[in-house]
Amino acid sequence: MQSNLSISYNRLIVALFAFGLIATCFALFWITLLGSRSIAEHEITRTAKSQAALTRLVVDQYFERLEIQIRSIASDPDIRAAIEQKDLPTALRIAEQATLGLNNAVLDLLLIDLPSEPDWLDVSLGLVDIREHIPAKIRNSFPPDLWVAFTNHDIEPEYMIAALSVSILHPESGELIGKIVGGIAITDSYILPGLLADTLSVFSLGLFHENEMVAGMGDITTGDLPNIWPETLGETTSALRGDTLYIATPLKQTFDGHLFSAVIQQPVDTLQKVDDTYLRLFPPFLLYTLLLTIGIALLINKITSGGLRSLLTYTSDLSRSNVPDPPPPGLIREFNQLAKNFHHAFEVTLERDAQFRELIDDSIQGMVIHANEKILYINNALLQILDYGADQLVGQSIWKIYAPEEHERMRKYRKLRLEGGVVPSVYDVKALKKSGDPIWVEQHVRMTSWNGSPAIHATVTDIEKRKAQEKLIEQYADYDVLTGLPNRNLFLDRLRRNLVQQEKSNSSGAVFLISLDQLKSADNRFDHETRDLILQELAKRIETVVGSRDTVSRHGYDEFTVLLADINDDWKPKQVAQEILQTLSKEIDVGKDKGIELTANIGISVYPLDSANETTLLKQAESAKDHAKSERHNQFRFFSKQMNEKATRALVLETTLGKAIDKGELNLRFQPVINVDTGKLIVCDAAVCWQNKQLGLVTAAEITSAAEDAGLTQALGRWTLQQTCAFYRSVVDEGYRLPAISISVSSHQCCDPEFSQTLKSALTSADIDPSGLRLELSDGFTSGQIPDLQNTFSRLAGLGVKVTLGNFGISATSLEELTSLPIDMLKIDRALTDDAIQDLNRQKLVKAITTMANSMNIQVICNGADTREVCLLLRSLGCSFVQGDYVAPPMDPSSFKKYIREKNPKDQSIPAMG
Repeated sequence: MQSNLSISYNRLIVALFAFGLIATCFALFWITLLGSRSIAEHEITRTAKSQAALTRLVVDQYFERLEIQIRSIASDPDIRAAIEQKDLPTALRIAEQATLGLNNAVLDLLLIDLPSEPDWLDVSLGLVDIREHIPAKIRNSFPPDLWVAFTNHDIEPEYMIAALSVSILHPESGELIGKIVGGIAITDSYILPGLLADTLSVFSLGLFHENEMVAGMGDITTGDLPNIWPETLGETTSALRGDTLYIATPLKQTFDGHLFSAVIQQPVDTLQKVDDTYLRLFPPFLLYTLLLTIGIALLINKITSGGLRSLLTYTSDLSRSNVPDPPPPGLIREFNQLAKNFHHAFEVTLERDAQFRELIDDSIQGMVIHANEKILYINNALLQILDYGADQLVGQSIWKIYAPEEHERMRKYRKLRLEGGVVPSVYDVKALKKSGDPIWVEQHVRMTSWNGSPAIHATVTDIEKRKAQEKLIEQYADYDVLTGLPNRNLFLDRLRRNLVQQEKSNSSGAVFLISLDQLKSADNRFDHETRDLILQELAKRIETVVGSRDTVSRHGYDEFTVLLADINDDWKPKQVAQEILQTLSKEIDVGKDKGIELTANIGISVYPLDSANETTLLKQAESAKDHAKSERHNQFRFFSKQMNEKATRALVLETTLGKAIDKGELNLRFQPVINVDTGKLIVCDAAVCWQNKQLGLVTAAEITSAAEDAGLTQALGRWTLQQTCAFYRSVVDEGYRLPAISISVSSHQCCDPEFSQTLKSALTSADIDPSGLRLELSDGFTSGQIPDLQNTFSRLAGLGVKVTLGNFGISATSLEELTSLPIDMLKIDRALTDDAIQDLNRQKLVKAITTMANSMNIQVICNGADTREVCLLLRSLGCSFVQGDYVAPPMDPSSFKKYIREKNPKDQSIPAMG
């Protein structure tokens, strides 16, 4: 988002100058203060060095006076004589007389050691006996003629002692006849600290052994000191804390390698005086700076404001498209030149604008400028593209030139563009001509201004030809040019998508590879155009067989592929393959009273049975095609042995079923439906079966499928109706009570106009009550079949025959279709009841269907009650009518009659469920 913050030029210049001047003055003041403080700190450092040098001088002089006394005793001839004669009284008298003249240099320790008799003479004057701190063994280790600072850490309390050992030699032989050891106790000493304090004119100082104070005066303590301890004997360190200067001066190195130092605490007010002085100077300095800044700023404003005001007035007139004279020259040369440049640039701009407007009007590209959804300008090129005349669109709504389906997208782009959002600047859009015909254009869009207000500028190019080329390229990429069928790439893409969907829906599908025989040999008999017509006709024939949801593709010159998606019947691939072979084998008229007959071979792979990979499925279909071609022409083969066996079985069944119906070889099996609450028989289902010597037991589903493929649906239906009605008559004649018997019929069978008459004939022939017969519509139905079914069921209702909707839950029957037919009972397929004990979702689905049916006064039968637990579960879900192996398996006529007669002992526990 752009900021609206702005400030006048004069104020900006004055503010910048004032800020710069004030900042400069403050910088100078601060630099001066820092310089003064630096000089003061340098002076403090110099003072520290001077005090340290004076401290060393005082200590050295003090030890020199002590050394003079010790050496004077050692050099006295009388002392040497007394030592030679071991005259202790004489030696004591001489030593005491030598120490009488000392005032501020008192020897705390004065001992004479003889080589054979340590501690021979002791004339120490100290208040504390420190001889035990330097026994003879330690004294003998002292280097001669050097002051030694020593602390005996083995004796408490510890004392620091400074001592000097001087040898006494025989005057003639030079032999050592004794040693005189003199020194002072540093610990708790007051003489040396007092001497230093008087000389340095300080009130607080201390003597330290390493970092521990051993003597001192004033209020100095170890805990108050900064870290200023020197590391070498020649180093002097100092630190300033507040207004107090601490100076550490190393004096001696002790016998154990530590430093003996003096620390002086001296008040220093130099820095404080500097700060106080500058603090007093700051208020008048600040006042002077502000007055100077204000005065100069007013002067600058006076000089610049006049010329700038004239320049602003002049540019304002220019913005209103006026061409005023330049303002009179002012004091500032740059402002004068700027006014001249503005005037010249505006004249040039007006001239170029006129030229540019003329170029835009005559441009081959369309251009439109609009704001607030109104067209402000449109050039001749765009008017020609849209077939409008001059001045027919200016002022009109911008949406007038765009197709309605583009309005929502364009409004979204417009909103984002005005809000500064991210939006495409180049895109294709469908425009509208004056006639209402759509036309594809490409737009380059950007924001602009029109008379000072925001507007949208679009450059428009006619791309109708490009779109047509793109469509053609797309068609060439995915479709066969000759037949218009999907090519191999598009076929593989659709197959790949179906395989992904199959994993989610657990469905199945099939891939056909169709190879045409004799087509290449026909190339020599016909010209190019005729061969193309033949291929186009073959493609159309295959498309007529395959459903709209499936895919037919041209795979090669004489090969086609078919994708059957979502197969819900194992026999569908076989049926489709047979229909394709039949339609392809019909003669093709090629003109001039000529025709050609072709045959084909088909290889079929099934997913996911054979594979779940598109490339593998194609290879498998090709392998199956080669197998079919190796046997004979006009054949199909499955890749899997199982599917081939099913196809062979179906083919045998189709060829023999008609004879079996005529000879009466088919049989009926009966399975009861009971009420689990009462144990009463509700109805029994009659299903056809066939025990064939070659095929074994053929189920009702196989017989029904084969009848449809062989065109025997009506014949099979008549036989089943007749036999069912006859069985029902025999049960009644034998005195058994059978509430109703149900027979399965297909929607195609019911839509046959003759079906009602066939049913009526069977009822009349058997002389049974029509209310005892129930028809089960087992294969679902389409919306297109509803009118025929309504007519048929209305006639049946007149007879008293009732209808059950079978396979509910797996057939494609909607609720609307369910209410459109006179159905009073539905049967839930066993696919929903299998594993219902473990599957909560199936339980919910069964309960929902039962609840819905009950609300519509439709009774519900649940198939798949194969165990007692399933029976109990189905009853708890609201379904009392059940059918399954636990109740009774399918039975032949005699067994079923015995079941009725004996009340089925296996079922005696069922009533107890209530």
